Amino acid sequence: QSNDTLVLFHAGHLLKKGIVRDWRALEGPARLQLHRFVLQFLTDRHLSIEKAAWGQGVQCLCVLHKLWWQSNSSQDPEGVKSNVEAIQQTVGQFYGGAQ
Repeated sequence: QSNDTLVLFHAGHLLKKGIVRDWRALEGPARLQLHRFVLQFLTDRHLSIEKAAWGQGVQCLCVLHKLWWQSNSSQDPEGVKSNVEAIQQTVGQFYGGAQ
């Protein structure tokens, strides 16, 4: 059980790093939106996929998505919103292919 919790915490941390470049620069509403997205993602996904593969998948997605973020998105609430939408789409495609 504690190992599962650690995997979830690590994946949540990777998701946040994949979505924002500078967490401290986020305004309150954008930060709350990001927290909600991460919690929803973890709740929706962690029961349906084997833990090790799930963690690796999230890590790969976040590395790829961070490259996209650094070249395309602005660091403001609208940038975070568009980035969350893009990573949701990417994650959806990833898990759609995995199931």
